[in-house]
Amino acid sequence: MKLIALCLIGATVTNGLRFVPRQSIASSIHRNFLSSTDSTPENSNVNEFAAPVPAVTVDDSDDEAFDFDKLTEESSTQAFQTKTDISNLIVKTERKAPRQAQWFPMLLSPSPLDGSFAGDVGFDPIGFSKDKETLYKMREAEIKHCRLAMLAAAGWPLSELWHAEIANTLGLDSILAAEGKAPSVLNGGLDNTWILAAALVSLLVGGLLEFRTMEMSQRSGYKPGNLDFDPLNLYSFRASFGLDQITEKISREEKLARAKFDMELCEIKNGRLAMLAISAYAAQEFVSGIPVVQQTPFFFVIGKLFV
Repeated sequence: MKLIALCLIGATVTNGLRFVPRQSIASSIHRNFLSSTDSTPENSNVNEFAAPVPAVTVDDSDDEAFDFDKLTEESSTQAFQTKTDISNLIVKTERKAPRQAQWFPMLLSPSPLDGSFAGDVGFDPIGFSKDKETLYKMREAEIKHCRLAMLAAAGWPLSELWHAEIANTLGLDSILAAEGKAPSVLNGGLDNTWILAAALVSLLVGGLLEFRTMEMSQRSGYKPGNLDFDPLNLYSFRASFGLDQITEKISREEKLARAKFDMELCEIKNGRLAMLAISAYAAQEFVSGIPVVQQTPFFFVIGKLFV
């Protein structure tokens, strides 16, 4: 019987607490806390210089108007508000992923080599192009060497094929080196008067081209090597063939831009090949001692037809 009585008492207390509003509970706790702070013992260690705590009056009539959900929502909103201006710390520039080098897999190209130039495959193992300014200078030097090498790669074998006949026709002495080789530093053929005169003319022409380069580089949108010299209109030669896809609808300006980029690509590829070729000419003749036109005569069949 005692056990049954205890269970009935516990159920009654639980049902009574179930219907007590939570606002009333909070107000009671707050009121008890304030009353406990007011009844401070006289012998307690309270700092006499502490600022007095203002009295707070709790009105039980406002219990129903106190909204805990609204207070929670306001607190959470204020907690995540930015109290410091960080607008100047936000990076507004567009970031790009590193470009993969096309000349060798699993390697990344240097950041200045972004593919904007024709023939850019991300090849710079020594690190010459440290920034955009240095890249422009190196590109300018490469274009100049490419153009000079293309002239030399054609002139070297043609001089070995045609020079002797032209000199005999005009009654002049041949300036070819021993065994009919083209004059070069390695075979000692640059120590005659005609070579010195040609060198002076080359310096004069080179100076004029450098002056033109400096003038063109001051223009906006200048590309290294673009001297605005195209008398045969070959810069946009590819656009006349309509090599773009028929289903691709692009403007005339876009076609011309693609054509110019392709012509730049052809020039840089042929120029790089010519630099390798002219170096191979000099090395082959130095090692073998015979002209290159005699080493590989099948490459110069067309040239021999005019001899």
